[in-house]
Amino acid sequence: MAFAQIIVKLYQRGQDRIYTYRIPASMEGLQVGMMVEVPFGGGNRVLVGFVIDINETTEYPEDKIKEIRRMMGRECVFGPRELGMARWMQKRYYASLSACLALFVPKDPDRMSRMQKKVKLLRPLEEIQKVGVGQRRFLESVSAHPEWTLPRHVKETGLGSASLRSLQEKGWIHCWEEPEGIPAASVILPEVLRPQLNEEQQHAVTEITNAMTGVPQTFLLYGITGSGKTEVYMRCIEQALAQGKGAFLLVPEISLTPQLLERLNGRFGDQVAVLHSRLNDTERSREWRRIRYGAAKVVVGPRSALFAPLVNPGVIILDEEHETSYKSDMSPRFHAVEVAAEMAKRAGVPLVLGSATPSAESYYHTQQGEYKLLRLTHRAVEASRLPEIRMVDMRRELVLGNTSIFSMELLQAMKERLDRREQTVLFLNRRGHSSFVSCRKCGFVLRCPACFLPYTFHKDRNMMICHHCGRQTPAVETCPSCGSRYVKYFGAGTQRVEEEVSKVFPQARILRMDANTTSTKNAFREVYEQIRDYQADIIIGTQMIAKGMDMPRVTLVGVLAADMTLFYPDFHSTERTFQLLTQVAGRAGRGEVPGEVLIQTYDPDHYVLKSVAAHDDESFYRQELVSRSLLQCPPYTHLMQILISGKEEEKVQAAAVRLHQILTYYGRGRDYVLLGPAPAELGRIDNVFRWKLMIRHANEDKLIAYSNYCLDKFQEENHQVSIASDLNPVHMY
Repeated sequence: MAFAQIIVKLYQRGQDRIYTYRIPASMEGLQVGMMVEVPFGGGNRVLVGFVIDINETTEYPEDKIKEIRRMMGRECVFGPRELGMARWMQKRYYASLSACLALFVPKDPDRMSRMQKKVKLLRPLEEIQKVGVGQRRFLESVSAHPEWTLPRHVKETGLGSASLRSLQEKGWIHCWEEPEGIPAASVILPEVLRPQLNEEQQHAVTEITNAMTGVPQTFLLYGITGSGKTEVYMRCIEQALAQGKGAFLLVPEISLTPQLLERLNGRFGDQVAVLHSRLNDTERSREWRRIRYGAAKVVVGPRSALFAPLVNPGVIILDEEHETSYKSDMSPRFHAVEVAAEMAKRAGVPLVLGSATPSAESYYHTQQGEYKLLRLTHRAVEASRLPEIRMVDMRRELVLGNTSIFSMELLQAMKERLDRREQTVLFLNRRGHSSFVSCRKCGFVLRCPACFLPYTFHKDRNMMICHHCGRQTPAVETCPSCGSRYVKYFGAGTQRVEEEVSKVFPQARILRMDANTTSTKNAFREVYEQIRDYQADIIIGTQMIAKGMDMPRVTLVGVLAADMTLFYPDFHSTERTFQLLTQVAGRAGRGEVPGEVLIQTYDPDHYVLKSVAAHDDESFYRQELVSRSLLQCPPYTHLMQILISGKEEEKVQAAAVRLHQILTYYGRGRDYVLLGPAPAELGRIDNVFRWKLMIRHANEDKLIAYSNYCLDKFQEENHQVSIASDLNPVHMY
């Protein structure tokens, strides 16, 4: 009798331990690394489990041990490497081990384990004698079509099972099973015209590829927009493939993949695999299996692609490393940069972090010598230059009587581009038509009843939508409070911008890019192709338009509300504004025609905006790091943000106070700084109340250990609330 040590897929840390199950005699093929279904708890509910060990004996009474119900698939879907990383993440991100391990395994092991029956000749066809007519026909089929499956040969020739068995017994053929649908790995790279590298690009490639065979390092590839970072990535991937290894290339969002994939597929052919959330089950299964069996060696996708089963990586690359979407907002709340760094260290390979606007933390690490800085200061297209950036003081526009969302200077610049058949990008980081709806008679603001936050009006659907919980309600014509008809829609979103532009320039072809217009599977590719093929004159978009897209016909970028993100109650707000404006400005002038950027603002003297206008990154980072140091914020210290949430506000508040007491007791005499408890900035979302605590400490390892210990003590008391621990948060909730 054998017993399996199993981690059951549960998300409560109190139940996050190894359980022993009996292996039935019918499961002789069970191995460590497989997934199974097991009965769990008093009600024997069926849960998924991960087999991490198999033993012949157990210390528990055998009659008390439950039996595994069934194997999920017939393949091992994780190994020691994945289990080791899951244990590391469990500790770092205060998550259950099963939740961490689940990141590395397929959602449907049964689909991943589909096998196909194959057959081959063991002797040359001319040597096989004394067989029947039907058997001869079958052998000729196998000889002519060795790529066919066994069932297809049988179907085409009509061979019976007894005749097939006879051929096997005589040793003429060999039948076996192998994973279904895995093509042979390509070993020939397509012949493509590679652009000539400039001196800075060549230096970066040399440094990174030397680290593939020497001492691995973390590199910050800090290149201005349009400087050719992607080509550097390509050359590094080529070198990894030449060494018989693979590569991860992560992007912050799937919206960045269409243009990038064109280049990757052109360079590496069918060795490229793409993983992201919009793949259906069949597509995801195919890509996972191609990676697992070595048919695809270049893995592309957002943060979840980092957990793909690439056997032998040679380099890990994260493009746009500063993007907040690399941080998971669900447990485990991991950051892809941190996980990639740990993976690279364990695999002994270089990590490349690329950005035109690095995070303040990454920039700081280069100053401390922890990352090696590689600069790209020139655009890859020789004739291309950084655009001229000018501030438009909207206070002056008001004095002149212009209350439009467009300055007169921007309208004139847009007209000139239309006349010259050049493209314009208008950037506003707010989707929808109006940001809130209010009654001008009584002042009542229409709010989501579940979040108590203002609805956003979406005119194309005539609906008011809460952007936090997704609740929708039809637009109103009368005030629900006083019954008056003086209801007005205030603020501007991308839909309203589109409406206003069409009034001013009715002849223009307008394209809108936001979460509403690119929600379907292939929508972003279609929008990108319209821009590429010059089927749009004016492109209106949110932050997705600022990220990574190469639009050579765009010569004008208009930023409609530069101040929108500048004064959020979050120490990241200045950095985010700088990054967003620099990135969107970089869409202009990437071809041979010079670009121009007009930034509309009510605070043109702010140091962030002045740094953007002057292309003075060094000045921004210098001032930003001084500010972070004075505030004792990362990277000069570490923060642990703990969110307490639940349906009953009184219980949430009481739990937050109790957690603070535990933290105070176990932190006495030490230099942990506690902030809070207090209601979170978004105090209620979808009828769930939220309070938070912050812990600050200079030593990251001590902060993690202290926080985890106190949270475990708190969890023992069963407060009936949810707890989320977030190390160095990118959003202050």
